[in-house]
Formats: sequence, structure tokens, C-alpha cells
Amino acid sequence: MDDGSKFPKTFDEWERKAKRQLASAAAAGVPIQPVILDPGEFLTYCKAKNFSARGDRERNVFARASAKDLNSKRAASVSGMTRL
Repeated sequence: MDDGSKFPKTFDEWERKAKRQLASAAAAGVPIQPVILDPGEFLTYCKAKNFSARGDRERNVFARASAKDLNSKRAASVSGMTRL
């Protein structure tokens, strides 16, 4: 990541920060869906989109696209289920 130096030094620090941000968003009524970011998929996505940087903005665009894809797959799965 181009902004890797801005990240917390440890996973525990990162996780605490992420949980605070999630709680803050929830308190403000902003729905958040956590997305696992695979670094290889992210870099491939950035190349496909011709992103010159790979920082916070690009991660957010990738996360939104990933969440939409996940939601589409879930919706397709649910609509394909039959009722008993």
C-alpha cells in the first residue's frame, strides 16, 4: 500500500482503531459492512482501474465494489432458495 507508513504498527492497534471507527459510524447511523481486503485482489483491481495510487481512497472504492458484489451474490443465493 502506498500509505502503509500511516497504518498502526500492530494488528491489535489497527483492530482497536477499526472498532472505534465502526462504533462511531454506527452511532451516527451510518451502516458499515466490513470487507476483507485481499492485497493481491486489491492490487489487481487498482491496475484494472488504472489507479495511480493505492491508498485510503482506492481501498474505499475497492471495499464498496467488493461489498456490492458480496451483496449481489447473497441476493442471488436467497432468491434461488425454495420455500418448503
